[in-house]
Amino acid sequence: MSVAVVLPKSHRSAAMPQRQLAEVIALPVPQSLSQELFGVRIDRDLLRRVMFRVLILSAALAVFALILWSFMSYSGPVTEYTVSAGDTLWDLASRYRGNRSLEDTVAIMRELNGLSSDALAAGQNLLIPLP
Repeated sequence: MSVAVVLPKSHRSAAMPQRQLAEVIALPVPQSLSQELFGVRIDRDLLRRVMFRVLILSAALAVFALILWSFMSYSGPVTEYTVSAGDTLWDLASRYRGNRSLEDTVAIMRELNGLSSDALAAGQNLLIPLP
């Protein structure tokens, strides 16, 4: 079965009759999904099974990501610190890092304070993780 696409008059060729134009731009349309579509055989049941598995896998990955994210957030003791002129995030991290790496301490400080950069302003209050 074919479906003819009829173009508006502005897109039609004056030299080409309507019937000939419809034959030129006819598109194959399957009667059911178990027929061929553009040279590819599609089975409706297989398509449903694949889509169901993709849906289940996507849901499982989303749950795994949420669980992983919840374990990654810092939940240890913190102290509040008011930034002085000249303080940097890295200086504060080196001062309060304890046995953590400097990079980990900076990452925790960014997470706790919702920082997207290292820029600090004098008078800004920060939560700093304690060792």
